[in-house]
Amino acid sequence: MQPLDNRYQQPANNGKVKNFHKRVFSMEEDMIKDNLPEQVHKNEPPAMPELKKGSKGEVVMKAQRILKTTSDYIGYVDGDFGWIMEAAVQSFQRRSKLRVTGIISDDTWNALNQIRR
Repeated sequence: MQPLDNRYQQPANNGKVKNFHKRVFSMEEDMIKDNLPEQVHKNEPPAMPELKKGSKGEVVMKAQRILKTTSDYIGYVDGDFGWIMEAAVQSFQRRSKLRVTGIISDDTWNALNQIRR
């Protein structure tokens, strides 16, 4: 049995895995370090991305889950910002007395984050 590398818990002679881990984790650390001064000095949470028709991903799923709790969104939580999601955002914006755009920008995110889940 080969000795394990204490840092990555991989066999010590497996250079490919070690290099992959270094590359991936150092990029993540750099991204965190780059954003950290802004977050600490502004004393604010990181900015959420603007979502609109055609957006996809985990952040869209988060918005869909929140809008489901308000009964504005009736579709599947699938991470796809389609026409049903756009209509749900417009409905939520109208009820929240926000500018009705169908786009989730900072003001809409702020209102969505006020909702108890």
